[in-house]
Order: sequence, then structure tokens, then C-alpha cells
Amino acid sequence: MMRDRPFLMRSHVERGVDALVGLTSTGYDGVDRVALSVVAEAILAQRAGQLTSYSRNRSSYTGLTQYGGRDFTYANVMRAVDHVAGLGLLELHPGFWRSDGSGRQSTFAATAELAALGDVVPRILVRSPTNLIMKDGAKRLIPYRLTRDARRMMSDLSGWTESVKGSEIRVEAPDIDWSENGLVSVPHRTNDGDPITIKITTGDFVFYRVFNNASFAQGGRAYGHWSQSLPKARRAQITIDAEPVALLDFSASHPRMLYAQASIPLEGDPYELPGFERDIAKVGLLVVLNAISRQQGVEAMAHKLAEAKVTGRDRATAAALLSALEERHKPIQDHFYRSTGLTCQRTKAVILADVARQARREGIVTLPVHDEIIAKARHESRIIELMNDAWRMRTGADPVIKRG
Repeated sequence: MMRDRPFLMRSHVERGVDALVGLTSTGYDGVDRVALSVVAEAILAQRAGQLTSYSRNRSSYTGLTQYGGRDFTYANVMRAVDHVAGLGLLELHPGFWRSDGSGRQSTFAATAELAALGDVVPRILVRSPTNLIMKDGAKRLIPYRLTRDARRMMSDLSGWTESVKGSEIRVEAPDIDWSENGLVSVPHRTNDGDPITIKITTGDFVFYRVFNNASFAQGGRAYGHWSQSLPKARRAQITIDAEPVALLDFSASHPRMLYAQASIPLEGDPYELPGFERDIAKVGLLVVLNAISRQQGVEAMAHKLAEAKVTGRDRATAAALLSALEERHKPIQDHFYRSTGLTCQRTKAVILADVARQARREGIVTLPVHDEIIAKARHESRIIELMNDAWRMRTGADPVIKRG
């Protein structure tokens, strides 16, 4: 199941789309501008097969004008969402919260009418006063202090964005039809074999970083470019200025970082575990590094096993897998069940930013895709050198780099 797409108050459709989709004016300029953003977010989420989550709690909007601007107040967002829904363009799904803090955020989704118009909507633009996103433990947007380091990251992201905007990024394959309105349909098959089509908007974009648990020390991955929505096989078909690309990634980055931190060599493949398939063991290691308790880890792993159709929601098998991982990785067991994965993700984000920054200085364009970096194939050897240098500088150990 895909996660909901948060309403980040960043995207909007161009003026003129209001008439195209039947969006009337509310009589308030600020609300109308937010309504254009709501329509854009609903279309983007629909293309990705997601819902858009948003808060209907007034306190959730305190300080959030730093994300979308002064128009994005609680009152304006509520009026805009309800107005668009009243026109038959949105389906609203109310959220709920329990006394223990668990629950679900309210969401909205494009109706069939808006979804049908989505393919002919002009470019969806990204505008925001900030390219840093901070979330709390419940994944809600929260304000943050604009420190010197934050400003430095914002400037670095802007430079990265401009370097990519200066190149033509495409996916070259016989079954992909590039349209003139910036919307491209990419045929793809899911793991189950069911045919789906990924719709990507190739117009304006901005790289942004998302941090977690109210801390700049957790998370920090760069998002924003349409290439990140493509599966790996399709990413290999990307071209930069009509040249083929290389896909490069650090192998077993999180466990390798933690072993380096413990000054202990990592022996063998960290995902090889007797009695379990490698892919399942890899998921298990990510679970123990991201969970906040063993109980949560067992529940999450049971869900992953059912999702992968390995077993049903089998807690006993999940617990056995986690026990085997604890035994296999005793040297770093102290990092299990402490959300360490987000801290490792932060280090990885810094390393990729180091690589991209030096590459820009040398005139090399790079694309970040989660933990992977994409560059022209003729620059592959130089990017590998930069990846090795950045990893050693940040971890004090040698990396293992894999090619996609």
C-alpha cells in the first residue's frame, strides 16, 4: 500500500486551469491561490495512485506560512479544500485521532471528473519560500528555525536544482510518447504483473529535503524531480542531454556506516541470513533500524511478510527473523529499535550532496533518486571517485559502490 502524499503547500497549476477544470472563484484572492494548489496536489497524487493528506486542526498551521507563503493559513486552506470539494472536484475523507495519539490524517482525492481532466492540465509548477521540509513524529509539517546551516542547505539545493534545469532530462524508449504539455505516460508492470502507467510531469521542479522527528539530524533525502517516480528499469533509460546514463549506489549503506562507526569490519553480505531469502532479510534489517521498539519491529515485519506474500501476517516468523538479525549483527545491535535508519539516511544525504556539489563545480549534472545518483555514463568513473572520497570523509571507511 502506498503512503499518502502530504499536502506540502508547494505546487500549483497555472492560471487559466481554473476555467478548464470548472474551478470558480471564492471572491478571495488568497483562497483562490490555495485552491489552485489543492487542485495541483490532487492531480499529482492521483497520477501516483495516492491520496493527499492534510490537517483540519487549526494548531497544525501555526508557523507553516514558511512553507507555502502567507496565503496558506488554516482558514484559507479549509475554505479552499471545501470549495473545491463543493464543486465536485475532490472527495474528502475525514481523519480521526485516538487518545493514545494514533489515528489517521484527513485526506482528499481527485474525483473521476478532475482525474479525467488531469491529463490535459498544463504544467504543474512548484513555488515555495523554502526547500526544506520538517515533520514531527506523526509526519505533520512543523515550523523550524532558519539557522546558518539551514540557509546553507537551501542555497545548495537551489544550485542543484538550477544545474538540472539547465539540461534536458528524458526517458528514451519506443513505448514512451513524449507530449507537448509536459505530461508523459510511462508504461510499467508491477511486481504482480498488473499493467500500470506512471504519469510524470516534466515541467518546473525544485529539489527539497524532508527531515523527520523535528530534527535536522534525521532524514534529509532530496526529492522533487520526476525521475524519482520511475522504477529502476526505467531509470536506466534516462538520458541527460541525449546521452545515456550510469546509475550508481552505495551497497548496504546503513549497516556499513554502523560497522564503520563501531570500528569493526563488516564481514560478508549483511543481508545473507540462513533460513531467509536475501530480499526479506534486507527488509528486516531496515525494519530493525527504523523501528522505535522491538514490538513495533515485529508488527512492521509481519506486515512486510504479508505484503510480500511470503506468509500471512505471521508474527512468529517476523520475530524469528528479527532474532536471527540480532544474532548476525551483534556488533551493531545497540542501534536496533532506535530509529537509527533516519540518522543513517541523514549521513547518506550529506554524502550525496557532497558528490553533487563537487560534480557541479566540474560541470557534471547529477540526479538524486532516493539513495542513488544518476549521471552521464561518460562521467561514471569520476562520479565513482567522488562517491569514494565523500564516503571516506564522512565515515572514515571504504564504501562498496554498485552499478544499476
